[in-house]
Parts: sequence; C-alpha cells; structure tokens
Amino acid sequence: MNKNSFEKIKTSYKLPIISGVSAACSLLFGFFDYFIFVGLVPFFLFVYYEKSLVRLWLGSFLFYCIFNTMLGLFVVIEPLNWILMGLLFGFYGIMLGLTKKYFSPWFFWFLTPVLFVLLEYGFNVFNYIPGLPLALGNTLGSTIFLPLARIAGVWGLGLVVFIVNLLVCKIIIDWKNRRKWFFIIIAVLVFLVSLSGVLWIQAKNKKLADNINLAVISFSTKVIENSPEYKELGASMAYADSAKVNIFLEKITKEIIGIIPETADYVFLPTHIFNSTRENEIESEVFSEYGINNNGSIIVFARQLAKILNKNVITGIVTREYGKKYNSVLFFDRNGNLVDIYHKTNLVIGSEYWPFGDWVPFWMYWLSGAKPGQKLYIKSGFSRSETPFSVLKSENLNIGVLICSEPRIPGNFVKTKSNKAQIVFTPVNNDWYYGLGIAFFQKKYFNTLRVNSVYHDIPIIVNGKENYAGIIYPDGEYDIVKPEKDQKFNVWSGSLKY
Repeated sequence: MNKNSFEKIKTSYKLPIISGVSAACSLLFGFFDYFIFVGLVPFFLFVYYEKSLVRLWLGSFLFYCIFNTMLGLFVVIEPLNWILMGLLFGFYGIMLGLTKKYFSPWFFWFLTPVLFVLLEYGFNVFNYIPGLPLALGNTLGSTIFLPLARIAGVWGLGLVVFIVNLLVCKIIIDWKNRRKWFFIIIAVLVFLVSLSGVLWIQAKNKKLADNINLAVISFSTKVIENSPEYKELGASMAYADSAKVNIFLEKITKEIIGIIPETADYVFLPTHIFNSTRENEIESEVFSEYGINNNGSIIVFARQLAKILNKNVITGIVTREYGKKYNSVLFFDRNGNLVDIYHKTNLVIGSEYWPFGDWVPFWMYWLSGAKPGQKLYIKSGFSRSETPFSVLKSENLNIGVLICSEPRIPGNFVKTKSNKAQIVFTPVNNDWYYGLGIAFFQKKYFNTLRVNSVYHDIPIIVNGKENYAGIIYPDGEYDIVKPEKDQKFNVWSGSLKY
C-alpha cells in the first residue's frame, strides 16, 4: 500500500465498520475468541488519525451500531436499542478527539481504554434492553486468560483486550519502531499468560469443604409444547382445563422422577417452566402463608415432586401476592413445604415493566402483531423485590438467586454474597431466541457467569429453558450438559464443593 492510499484509508469509515464486524464475530463464534485482540485495531486507528469531531462522532456511532446490530439480528429486533446506544457511544469519539487536541498524547492513550470500559459499564447498568449490552471482556471468559478475572472481573479483562489492541495500533502508527512494539506485545502477553497460570494454580489448590449433591435440570419448552401430552391440553397451560393440566403435570412429574439420581440433595428446575401463568388458581396452604393466589397447580406440582423425591426443590414461577406481581423463585423442602421465596430485583424494561405510560413505539405493534390500542406485553407490571437479593436458606446451604439479566448487572453478585450466599442460582430463559441467537446468547451469558464465578469466588448453578444445565466452579472450570435436539430435559448431577 502506497502512502497516499494509507492516508485515505486511515480516516475512512470502513475502519470502524470493520471493527464492529470483528468485535461481533469474536462474541458470536467460539473460534474467534482470540481475534478480539486485534479486532478493535481499525477503529482505534480511525480515532487516532481523524481530526474532525463530527466524523469522530459518526465513526464511533457506526462502530457501535454495526457491533450491536450484528448481534441484535440474532437476538431481538429492537432498533431503539441500537440507535440510542450508538448515539451515546458517538461521544466516545468526540471526547477522544478533544483529548488529542488539548492534552498530551499519553493522556489520549490512557483515556482510550478507560473511557471504553466506563461506557460499557454504563450501558450494562442503564441499557434499554438488558440482554444486549456486551462487555468485550466477556470474550476472554472462554480463553486461557479467564483466571485474570480474579483480579478485576469482566472490566479488568476488558482493559486487557483494549490495551493489547492499542499496542498493535502502536506498531502501525510507529512503524519505524515496530520491532520495539512487537517485543513489548510479546512481553505483555507472556506476562499475562504467566499471571493467568499462577492464578489458576492458586484456585486449584484451594481447600474444599464437604460435598453437597445437586441435580440441575433445563427444559426445552419448544419440545414440551410440541409433545402429544401437551397438545392434549387443547390450549396453552394458562387457559387449559384444570383436570387436564393436572394429568399433564403428573406425567411430567413421573418423567422428572425417572431422571433424578437418588443421591441428589437439591433439585434445581428452571423458572417459568411451562410458559404460563394460571390466574386465580390457589393452593390453599401457600395462599394462607404467603398470599400467593395464582399458579396453584404448578405449586402443587413442585410440592409433590419434593415430597416424592424427598429432596429440596428450587423452581420459579410468576407469583401474585397481595395485589403485586413478581418474577419469583420458590424453595420447597423435602416435605414439600414452601420455606422461602426470592423475588427478582432488576426488572427488564419491556417484558416486566414499562415506564412510559400508554406510549408504545410503533414497531412494537408491528413486531407483536397487535393492533394499535391493544394491550401489549410491555404493560405487564411486575413489582421489584422489597428485600433485594435475599438468599434462600436451608439447613446446610445458602442459595443466592439472580434471574435472567440480573447476573450481568454490575454489583449484583457482591450484594448477593453480602447476604451470605454460598452458591448462586442463575436461571435464564432462551426460548424467545432463534437460530444463531440461542447459540450466541448461551455463549455470552455463560462467559459472563464464568467470569463472575472466578471474580467473586463463588460456585454458580446454570439452568433455564433452551439452556445448559450444570455448574461453574470458582477456578473457572465447569461441568455442564448441553441441550440436545428433540429432548425435553437436559440434566446434570454432581457434587457441589464450596
């Protein structure tokens, strides 16, 4: 490439677009994990060479929109998410442009990764759709650099990603001294790999306490709802005749009993196990003690399962209690008694609450197939927990719970551990994703959990609908069973060593 060609391309919008595609691919496809170490180089070169604040804003906007759109196409069609986050991220370029103009070059190189991580942090806290924001440090959750998370979590891994990318940029920018920068990169990578190895060995040598045996089950709602047993209901679980629902649940109970090992002390089922909320259906004992006046048949199902198995059963349903609606996880002891409840704290805008009154974006009607004026799911009105991040307590185990999007929100694991959790249960529902969307979200979510398990030094139970079933240990190792096609349940059983 001659000098004139380089002068043209170094401020071309092609560079942030290339980086947007590269960053997305590193999270979409496992074999691209390490590609993230160079994937941001084109974007950082654009930011370094471009002088126009308007073009810096637009280049940053393009990068983030391409990045988010590629991932979003496989997850959910939500233009407001891409546009709002892209508009905000555009100011990243402006701030770096002003830094170049008024401050020293070293401050520019310092601010570039730090500001990126701060924006990621903010997006993870305040994003319109909590499932989509992505910390690029999550990519390293499936690499040899995972043990580094013990030092600074996902944000520390993010800094590692950005620093290596910037060092590669220096090779291109300071081509005359490329050998020096090349050896610096090698030295940095050798140091990081060595440190990662030391941290991994330390985690492996950690003493473990007595074993507790677990069984973790994930459901395939799609397979269940296509089964002959479900079709016999003649309607969805929410509206089917009670007698038919009870017959169906008895069949499911027998199937689950047949796959649970006798040695298990605790059985973890997914939340919203049958995609239904049966209104005004009361289980008398639970109603009298907790005020829950819905989903009685599913509560009976969980109680009977605990009694028959003689095991603690943890599962989730939507509960209505004293006029409020919650996304809940229920803990039944070996005798089938409901002994504790966790209510979700961080609600998802759209599916669990809607802060904009009667205003609904026009595309929501288009996506849902509803007509203007019809009540949409976004007005469902869940309530937040009055006791945030409470822990389910039994005789020998304190179980923290973080549902769906809660594990990716900064600080939630800290709050859960501060309430004396010894393990964290993280059920998630992937049955609203399709195609590559499921594979992407499973990987991204699983990496998030691995990083948090290492950073917070706590085992994590993984399950859900259309999801893995298993456990992640604080040394980063994991033992999971992946869902298989046309299989109702995927089950993991083993020991918890905490």
